[in-house]
Amino acid sequence: MFDFPDTAGIQAAIAPAVDALGPAARVERLGNSHAGAAIDLISIGQGDCSILVVAGPHANEPLGCLAIISLINDLAHGRVPGGISDFSWHFIPVIDPDGLDLNSGWLRGPATLQSYMRHFFRPAFSRQAEYGFPLEMPGYRFDAPSPENICWQRALEISRPDLQVSLHGSDTGGAFFILSEDRPGLAPRLSRAAKGSGLGLNRHGEPEATMRSYAPGVFSAFEVQAFIKEATAAGREGKDVWTAGQSSSEFAMRNYASLCLVSEVPLWHDTREANRRASSFTMRDAAYWQWTEAVEDGRLLERAADLLALDQEAAEDAALCLALREAAALAPSAVNAANHSLQTADGTVRLRVADLVHVEPGTAMMRTAAMLARFAQRRGAVDLAAAARSLLDDRMARYLQSAKLQPAPVARAVSLQRDAILAAAGSVMRG
Repeated sequence: MFDFPDTAGIQAAIAPAVDALGPAARVERLGNSHAGAAIDLISIGQGDCSILVVAGPHANEPLGCLAIISLINDLAHGRVPGGISDFSWHFIPVIDPDGLDLNSGWLRGPATLQSYMRHFFRPAFSRQAEYGFPLEMPGYRFDAPSPENICWQRALEISRPDLQVSLHGSDTGGAFFILSEDRPGLAPRLSRAAKGSGLGLNRHGEPEATMRSYAPGVFSAFEVQAFIKEATAAGREGKDVWTAGQSSSEFAMRNYASLCLVSEVPLWHDTREANRRASSFTMRDAAYWQWTEAVEDGRLLERAADLLALDQEAAEDAALCLALREAAALAPSAVNAANHSLQTADGTVRLRVADLVHVEPGTAMMRTAAMLARFAQRRGAVDLAAAARSLLDDRMARYLQSAKLQPAPVARAVSLQRDAILAAAGSVMRG
């Protein structure tokens, strides 16, 4: 069973520790979300080393919220080395409260893929707090931050962090970390922590991102400008491959010289991750699956075009519609990119079973159908909802024929993120 708190639950869990800290803790209103929810910065201690920790950068990633609750409680009870004397801690317990609450249908209840997908929400990429920081470069400009991203920018200005930590989550694939720079000893320590966590170690990093490996499961930061520049050099329009701005890591590193850590922990463990035997499939097979599902998504979104063109009054409908409009706008380029991968993929070397977890379409290619089924049902478009739900159910059924999912131990995921924060904090102090 899942038992993750919503926004109200996070506030209730943190309040006693903040009260116990008394004048050592300060709560400052950064602003409000798109729907008007408060976004606060909780600051604890007055040490010379400033640390900003942000949870919930994507709406479907609640594990980091628990890590912040745990760390604030540890600070209140003196269980953090250096505590409030060496460090100035700054926490945003959930940067996207609207998005988190739009996932409330699965946060508590059966830890199944069916429950997760039928209540799934993830904002349009251009509205995500993590990638909403300003970006201007030849041929591309983004300067439309969401209210949530503006709050993040204010938190950075207030804290001017020596270390920024963005606490992410993934559906499957194991734990991994991203660092803005390779500090001596830090990457091996993080790698050992991930290996010993019982969550599995992701040796691939972000799909389709160019990243250097500092240690197994620890990677260099993804560079948005380099990605856009490479795409435009290949003849693609920047807006066809990227619809947002810089990441928080890039922004904090360039504006505040922060060391930046991104922590990724999974909701589920797929037992195939440990299977090093050769599968029956090649990279071309995986590329074909990706292409097929991209085409199916495009057709489904074309069918939904008239509904998506309507103005939406309800906040939930508007959020779902905006995410789906973006998916529809990007669908042709997604099909073209998938087709390019299909034409260039190797069809001779059989992939290891463990590698399939990272290259098959998986849960990421269920999101459009999941959100469209939810949106169409809310708007009374019964036939469209049924078509989207049928596509979603087919993909889940095929996936679960091969994927062997077990809920990841939440306590271990929270502990790993907490330990990673403290390891990075120690590295900053020594540096």
